[in-house]
Amino acid sequence: MPARIEDPEMLRVLEWVSAIARASGQPLMLDSGTLLGVQRDGELIASDDDVDLAAPDGCQETIGKALSGHGELKVWRYGRRIYKYQLKGVGLPGERMVEIKFFRPHGEDWFCPSISSRFMPDGEAQARSANPTNRRQSVILPFIKRWLRGCTDFLYALDCSRPPSSWFLRANSWVIPGAYFEQLRPLSDAFPDCMVPVDWQGYLAFRYGEWKRPAARWNYKRDDGGYRLIQPRSFSDRS
Repeated sequence: MPARIEDPEMLRVLEWVSAIARASGQPLMLDSGTLLGVQRDGELIASDDDVDLAAPDGCQETIGKALSGHGELKVWRYGRRIYKYQLKGVGLPGERMVEIKFFRPHGEDWFCPSISSRFMPDGEAQARSANPTNRRQSVILPFIKRWLRGCTDFLYALDCSRPPSSWFLRANSWVIPGAYFEQLRPLSDAFPDCMVPVDWQGYLAFRYGEWKRPAARWNYKRDDGGYRLIQPRSFSDRS
């Protein structure tokens, strides 16, 4: 059974998501850490700094219009398609930003590009960097990360499948079995516009394995069942 939702910060997030879903007329699915937090704990995960949502490819325009005026909106593209909106300055708890990923069906799976800097550590290296071994590293590392993010913000706004962005950014994919996204239901009677997979427990198990128990040193590139080292060509205009 899902956790009872009484946390005021989570309730505020769900109310915000509901308002955007109603304004756009499009389904918004709670995804990733947001779905995990609401179903396992009934609250936001403290170490998660964003609100994760998913939507089907094709509704970018209507959702983009609904987001207009709510904060600083960044648009990320792969090929000619928008694959993600990132919204900052919304006023949600913990100054969380909102990320909406757009998934496109391809065969039995749904794909969405996952773009990251070629110069940011990943895998085991990123997991280790989250636990610095000395004070100097713990002071310097956040500044390096912020500088790299600032340098790549401009590149993310361009077409990530072409130079110059592709010189500096690595394109992989989120690959999710289609049944999880094709069969949705409302989170609850109180939040009928916040959607979750009908088989949300199966989805969380696919993504996180032993999802009922918090994992230490989680790294999505290493640990997430939906992350694949596959270039997202199926999301481009060629498919």
